[in-house]
Amino acid sequence: MQRRLLPCLLSVMLSCASGQVTAANQSPKTIQDLSYGDVLFHFYKEDYFTAITRLMSVLDRNMLKHHAKDGELLLGGLELSYGLPNEAEKQFQRTIDDSIDTNVSNRSWYFLGKSAYQHGDYEQARNALNHYQVHNSDALITQRTLLLANTEMSIGNNQAAVELLKATRAGIDDDDYLAINRGIALLRNGELEAGRKVLDELGLIETNDPELRSLRDRANLSLGYELLRAKQPEIALVYLNRVRLNGPYAEPALLGAGWADATLGDFNNALTPWLELIERDTDSPAIQEAHLAVPFAFEKLADDARAIHYYESAIRYYDKAQINLKNAVQSVETEMLSKIITQLPSDFSGGWLHNNTKLEGLPGAAYLIEILASNEFQEHLKNYRDLAFLDQQLVRWGRNIKPLHDVVDTLRLANEQRSPKVRKLLETNAAKTLEMRLANYRQKIELLDKQPDPFALATTKELEQLHRLESVKKRIAT
Repeated sequence: MQRRLLPCLLSVMLSCASGQVTAANQSPKTIQDLSYGDVLFHFYKEDYFTAITRLMSVLDRNMLKHHAKDGELLLGGLELSYGLPNEAEKQFQRTIDDSIDTNVSNRSWYFLGKSAYQHGDYEQARNALNHYQVHNSDALITQRTLLLANTEMSIGNNQAAVELLKATRAGIDDDDYLAINRGIALLRNGELEAGRKVLDELGLIETNDPELRSLRDRANLSLGYELLRAKQPEIALVYLNRVRLNGPYAEPALLGAGWADATLGDFNNALTPWLELIERDTDSPAIQEAHLAVPFAFEKLADDARAIHYYESAIRYYDKAQINLKNAVQSVETEMLSKIITQLPSDFSGGWLHNNTKLEGLPGAAYLIEILASNEFQEHLKNYRDLAFLDQQLVRWGRNIKPLHDVVDTLRLANEQRSPKVRKLLETNAAKTLEMRLANYRQKIELLDKQPDPFALATTKELEQLHRLESVKKRIAT
């Protein structure tokens, strides 16, 4: 069954499930348990259902002599990816209680913290992550730092998050993520200039990587809005204007740029991004606000006719939006939406939804697209598909139970037919005779070890042939 793994499970796959050791002075281990290799084979094939069922089976039968801890940690990660956080927490806790290996216990504490964070239990998450024993060779050190910093910010302890992110150094691939979180933590802690310096450097990144470009836009957007809140609209405009117009943060950036101009009293310039927003065919919060911001600007410019026109336009827009919202609710309550959901590909995105013609006739599609593309909905959809897959498995196994019963009955009958012969052999002491023969052979082998004689291992027929050969040799010699 195909299922997208959580980031934490990917960490397990890279550092634990492959049987590798993360310490810098140790080399990778080879797989020593055949059954664990079988589990990993299905794991790397992304056949996670077979992997987790076989892993549970081999762990239950104590078949992993060399990779028991690796298997337990992998099982916890698989349970977490299948939406079983409680079971995963129990598994990780057992791993911690039984482990004396720092690498294994660290990963377990990390996953426990991540699970608690996802449940909104920030105190428990912080407690688990603080049990983590940091050392430079650990592959999870950056992820742990980011998670703990976000946990501290969620609690409201921004100063602790700042200190934590300042003290951590990451590799090239993770340094930008640490930087944006450090900048946001500084802003939340009231250190505007320090946060601005960090995010300013990040906002000037020149890259063709889509993820890093989005990260750059996010840094500029965060800094721009923080400067707006600090009543520094002129500087805020510099950062908001850096955000790409075709990126995911374009609409809130345009809205913020308009408010920066409006704060400066330049309502003519404020109208430029706001009028651009109301022409866009979406229902994002930025566009909804722009429909009221445009007539507000015209009102400030004493252009009452246009202000009234756009206020009336805003009323029509909100009336239409309210109707669309009601239609979206009705679509959810009927089978129309469920039919479309069943046709969604396993890996769909917002872009796929916007470009799919099947959604054109769906009432309230604009609202439903945002819901369908959200991470929360996709996670629930994965759980629904998992349940559907398990239902199919149970039906298929149910059909196979009858033939399996027939096989068991056949084997039982065969054993009953063979049992009289077996009992008879036992009564004749055949086993004792075989044991005596075995002891005789062992004695002969021990003797041969002391006095090597290859002819002593010859069979009766071979001895006869040897004797005949000797006779032939004598006759030839005569």
